[in-house]
Amino acid sequence: MRSYRLYLCGSDLKIIGKSDFTAEGHISALNVADRIFRACGDICGSYELWEGKTRISSPADGGRAAVLSNYEQQVVIDTEIALRDSWTKIGKSRDLLAALERLQGRAPN
Repeated sequence: MRSYRLYLCGSDLKIIGKSDFTAEGHISALNVADRIFRACGDICGSYELWEGKTRISSPADGGRAAVLSNYEQQVVIDTEIALRDSWTKIGKSRDLLAALERLQGRAPN
């Protein structure tokens, strides 16, 4: 497993949330990051994904539409919970809360 850091930015490009997670590699990390970014669409304008000091991707590099593996889906859930519970602005995202409820099976798709 490899460690990644996701920075979520508002439309003004200021960081409104961040989270660390592990993934099997860059493709897996991009799948997770893109799913989280899309889940925060009401207040998130862009993101950056880093592995250590190396920038991996941002939305300008193209979105991912992959079906998540079970591991990736669990990472998304865990990361969304951490973001929801954080003291950052991203924790107030209504879209994030709705996406998390869907993933946890509490609300219909």
